[in-house]
Formats: sequence, structure tokens, C-alpha cells
Amino acid sequence: MRHESSNFYSNFSMAELVKRNSSWSSLESLGGGVGGGGGGGSFSRVGSYGHGSGLCNFHKSDSSAFHLGPDGLAKTDEERFLSSLKVDLQDEIVESGARITGSGDLDSPGCYAEYGEEGIKGRIEVSGRLAGGFYTLTATLSETSTGERRCSRSSTNTSISLDRSAGIR
Repeated sequence: MRHESSNFYSNFSMAELVKRNSSWSSLESLGGGVGGGGGGGSFSRVGSYGHGSGLCNFHKSDSSAFHLGPDGLAKTDEERFLSSLKVDLQDEIVESGARITGSGDLDSPGCYAEYGEEGIKGRIEVSGRLAGGFYTLTATLSETSTGERRCSRSSTNTSISLDRSAGIR
């Protein structure tokens, strides 16, 4: 077992998930372009640091926004897009070597997935928000590692801010 974040957590990018999404082309035709926005992470250790003790908590968020055309985003387009993102998100978790332990929809537009692998339990929530002609997707990831090795800060995005404000197409 290990005390570090999962491959999924370490490599997750909201902007990349949106870019790879099969529904994106229909939304892009609305006149939008993807832009990334803030991200960051936190890291904490709990318990003693001896062999086989303690646990590590990892938490980060990542967002991506795109400008909508004059017609905006129809509710059915949003539902179809978020449903497709949920499938892509679950595929990404499995491809990273973790297994899905639960999933569902949020009360607001969005979804969540819970996942795990040896010594790690995680949850990601993806929510969508429409404001001022922009649609913003925000992912919040939380993991707990209970492995035998010491907590590894290098496996997090701790104390950094991701700036992807330049348009990605």
C-alpha cells in the first residue's frame, strides 16, 4: 500500500476531459471556446508518521469555462453534455487503474463518482453553471490514502494555481 494520491487524482484535468468529450463538438458550434480557470490543491497528514500508521488527505478543484453563442445552451443540450461527461469521467477513472465504487447525479446540474484502488478512496464531483454567457464546469476531487508508506506531497497539486485562461481549441 502507499500514502500518495492515485494516478487519476494526479493527472485529472477538467479542460482535457471537456476537450475529449464526444458531445463537445455540438457545444463548440454554439460559438464557444474552452478556457481553463483556477485550480489548486491541499494536502494534509493525519496520525503518526511511523510505518503503517496515519492517513493522508488530498483535495483539489479544477474548472473549465466556455463562451456560449447568442442562443445560449438549451436545457436538453446541458443534460446530454453532462450525461456524456459522466460516462467519460467514469471511463477515465477505470483507465487510470481505479474502480468505480459509486456514482450518481448532484442536486444541481452535475454528477459525482466515487472510486478506489489499493489503500485509496476518492470522490469527484463535477458541476455545471451558466452565468453571463459562459458555461463553467468545476471538478472537486477528494482522496484519502491509508497506505504504509509516508505521505507524499509530490503527488498533489499543493500550493499551485493552474492558469489555463488562454483559450484551448
